[in-house]
Amino acid sequence: MTEQLWPASIAGGKLDRYFHVCGLFNGTEEEYRVLLPFVREGLENHEKALHIWDPKLREQHAQRLASAGIGVADCERDGQLAILSTDDVYLQDGRFDPARMMETFEGALTEGKEQGYARMRILGHTDWLLDGHQGAEQFVEFEIKVNAVLARSQQMAICVYDVNKLSAKLMMEVLRAHPLTIVGGVLHENPFYTPPDEYLRELDDRRRAGARAVA
Repeated sequence: MTEQLWPASIAGGKLDRYFHVCGLFNGTEEEYRVLLPFVREGLENHEKALHIWDPKLREQHAQRLASAGIGVADCERDGQLAILSTDDVYLQDGRFDPARMMETFEGALTEGKEQGYARMRILGHTDWLLDGHQGAEQFVEFEIKVNAVLARSQQMAICVYDVNKLSAKLMMEVLRAHPLTIVGGVLHENPFYTPPDEYLRELDDRRRAGARAVA
């Protein structure tokens, strides 16, 4: 049985039952106002921080962390903080593959434990979804399936979305994959969350219907 870990604080709430959050942010300022205390709390509790970030924004991201009193260079050197490129994690070979991504994700969690960290706080930047990469339409499938991994391990992941860039359709798709959401800078239990088995069956039905239409 997994040992119950202390609840983490974010956006006026606690992550103690669900651990997968759809962060819908109205621009960069709101995003960092919510995320920086969450990151700092984890580092102070000797948890590992894994940030998967747009490589064009890496330097800006590091500066934002430093502005919150986080010793970025020291934490990276010690292995407590890793800022990885979305290109290297989500888009290996220039495309998204949900099975490969799950393998990568679980490998990262295992590595964190082997390094001596009881828990990991993951931030995933998602602007790459809007760039037309091959396989991006399968990202929701990964978002659905990762719920079980996070719940079992009590690891925490915040998926970072800019509401000004999302279409209404994509916003609803990703919302349904997360049990928790941050809207207006506040954490909420998500009323649109769809149980994983039900949502995956729906995706399979859509694929079959699409295949029949093409045939």
